[in-house]
Amino acid sequence: MRARAHSALLSLIAACLFAMPSTAADQKLIDQMKIADPEAGPVQLRPKFLTDGSYDTADPSAPIHVQLPDGQQVWMIIFSGGTVIYANSLEEFLRGGAHALLDIDFLYPDGTHVTTKPYRIKAAPWDPDLAFFRSDAEPRMVGYAGMMEKCKEGVEPTRAKDNWTRNRHAFDVELWRDSVTRKVHQLWKDLGSVQGYRPCEHSEDPWLGAAHAHGYGSHYIEDSSGRPFLFFDEVTEQKLLNGAPVPYRTEILVRQLDSSRTRAVGPKRFALRVTRPDDPNRPFKAARRSIGGLLIEGPHLIDVTIDGVDYYIMFFSAGDAFTDKYGSNYAYRLKSEGLDGPFTPGVDDDGELINITSSLSERIDATWGIGRPNPFRDQQGNLWIAGHVILKQDIPDDETKSGWPPTYEQLVKRARRSLVIPLATELREGRPLVKTIEAAP
Repeated sequence: MRARAHSALLSLIAACLFAMPSTAADQKLIDQMKIADPEAGPVQLRPKFLTDGSYDTADPSAPIHVQLPDGQQVWMIIFSGGTVIYANSLEEFLRGGAHALLDIDFLYPDGTHVTTKPYRIKAAPWDPDLAFFRSDAEPRMVGYAGMMEKCKEGVEPTRAKDNWTRNRHAFDVELWRDSVTRKVHQLWKDLGSVQGYRPCEHSEDPWLGAAHAHGYGSHYIEDSSGRPFLFFDEVTEQKLLNGAPVPYRTEILVRQLDSSRTRAVGPKRFALRVTRPDDPNRPFKAARRSIGGLLIEGPHLIDVTIDGVDYYIMFFSAGDAFTDKYGSNYAYRLKSEGLDGPFTPGVDDDGELINITSSLSERIDATWGIGRPNPFRDQQGNLWIAGHVILKQDIPDDETKSGWPPTYEQLVKRARRSLVIPLATELREGRPLVKTIEAAP
């Protein structure tokens, strides 16, 4: 009896020693996410990677459908840093598999080129978005991206020194296909700040105020009557740290645009704050940053019908982008109430923001997301998000797996994969509930 007990104890110890840790990745799931659907048969409703992590593909746009001047059609997804992937159809993206990454040309207002290297020394456009509309009976394409400004003629801004000058800019966008190589080319011409900010006119409030309010992401959308709006994140409070002003609070606002879609008009309104609606003095836990302050960012919207009720759903992320706590959250508003007002955050029973990608992130042992959700529908009406993530297994074991890398060299090595994830929605106790679909039925 004693021998059997001793043997059982040894077996238990061995099982504990060789059991996979709770944070170990589900390698089978990761492998499935890397594999594209077969070309024959329907698109499977499951998460899939679109890039392989060999180059950073952060903040993906939703798939965008464009008609080129030669009449041909193309689909694309654009990333921060000025890169893009193309496809001949939406289905190509939804089948998954790695896509070739290409550069976009960005020009400053003076006509000089922007360096398109995210998180490196030079400037880069962040979180690109596009608007399509007709102006004077002609089709027009306007882009939006977070841009740093040149405060000295001929000197390109740098992220470390000039990041405070960044806000949402409008761009004239041109796309065409080379008649010889058949490659698609894309050129964005900077038209200046949508908000009319003048950040180079440095004030005592470098992160906000009349001259400037620092911002990162935005989303263009029209209401049911065709009025254009821009949702954007912006620094709404700064504090002194060691005698220097720093951004402390970043929240999501909305503002109507003029008929050109390149300038904002009318008042700013809060779409979502970093504090709970039932207690303005109580910030959401997910919005807290490890370096201090509160942040929600990257608004992207879509209209949905859930059990016969029409809503606007706004997706966003919160907190530290460089951690495994960074996720995908949402808020909602009745479509009948219009766009220019506060959204109701999707929260759990404790009143905290729901991270719809937390389960999938844990299963694949991810960091830097799964975040920056950007919603879209497939041709069957299914709801998806595009987002980004880093697999911890791709980070060397002697480097920081979650959190701010201790050195700049480690920071710029990080390469986020882009991915697409199908969603399901329902009404629960009269409130929209959004969930990810993690495996094909």
